[in-house]
Amino acid sequence: MSARYDNPEVAITGEGRLSVRFRLVNDTALHWRGAQLGWQVTDGESHRYLEDGPALPLPAELPSGAAQECALEGPLPTFAGRYRLFLAPLVPALGGWLHTQGERALVVDVEIGSDGPILLATRESTMGELARRDSFGPPLAMASLVWRNRSLAWSLARRDLAARFRGSIGDAMWAVFHPLLLMLTYLFVFGVVLRARFAGDPSTAGFALYFLAGMIPWLAFSEAVGRAPGTLLEHRHFVKKLVFPVELLNVSHVLSALVTQMIGLALLCALLFLLRGSLPPTALLIPLLLIPQVLLTLGISWTLSALGVYLRDLGQMIGFALTLLFFLTPICYPEESLPAGLDWYFRKNPIYILVRGWRAVLLQGLVPPPKMMILLYVASLLAVFVGAHLYRKLRPTFADVL
Repeated sequence: MSARYDNPEVAITGEGRLSVRFRLVNDTALHWRGAQLGWQVTDGESHRYLEDGPALPLPAELPSGAAQECALEGPLPTFAGRYRLFLAPLVPALGGWLHTQGERALVVDVEIGSDGPILLATRESTMGELARRDSFGPPLAMASLVWRNRSLAWSLARRDLAARFRGSIGDAMWAVFHPLLLMLTYLFVFGVVLRARFAGDPSTAGFALYFLAGMIPWLAFSEAVGRAPGTLLEHRHFVKKLVFPVELLNVSHVLSALVTQMIGLALLCALLFLLRGSLPPTALLIPLLLIPQVLLTLGISWTLSALGVYLRDLGQMIGFALTLLFFLTPICYPEESLPAGLDWYFRKNPIYILVRGWRAVLLQGLVPPPKMMILLYVASLLAVFVGAHLYRKLRPTFADVL
């Protein structure tokens, strides 16, 4: 133990000032000589150091086990945002600020808004404990934001679909025609010209079913991910001029791609009824594949969207990477065509797992192997975890760069 902060009283006074009172106890084995009490201000989102607050000299010597009544008051930051204040002693003999040495501090979270500062939370903690707690903060904050603004996300998705086809003769029907024509092109090249066949059904109709079952999840993934690097560049006015949850822009792209995917799924089910007369009962497991697909797509989209603000060539690079990933995933050709030495790598590709899962539940009447599904869910949750952290960390600087 290094310090204890008993009976803390924290309040926001007039003109945006913070007032703190507590009983400071020296729980170290050393006497504190020449110590001060003060606070440091960090950004509440990125946790970057911003500035020092007021400082209060402690008695010339505070023996081990002694206590001191402390009262500290100073101005809060004036810019809108969330801030975290660390109140702790600065003891030269112990290397400076105690909270930067891994010891406990009195932590105060505040938010500065249009109506003035708001006190969010006060607690005693270490920077390490807060870092472990905050590691789940961005994903949970993103999930909460999406849920609170779900109506707005759907509205943005509808506007996105309408804007993409507005003014064309086919209008919204291009949401069906475009993926259908693309799939028919690949179907003709690989199924008719190159005569590729799948072992599960070596007929031409069987190739069409296996190809479409793999192509439908791929189109939804590639559409949202391919647009992600330019999302914030395209909507920079949302970042610079409006108070707007820009995280929803990627959510809307994922949702609009999901609408297109549902249209493709309906066409595939109709084709299955036409060729086979029924759907297998395992088709009810499709939602178990859609959940990790959406999470994976959204996590990667958030990552690429945040990085695309700083790396303007990322859009071109991702276009090439998606083309490469498409041909490295057995969508247009059977799995048996994969090189034997690289089989282990392809089987850890989440898109490959998605394709196999869709074919299993829709065409083979099989439940996807649990090991495969666990790997898919782990990869999806990891993508969301990384994407949310990176997006939240970089967001405070988006307006400066754009």
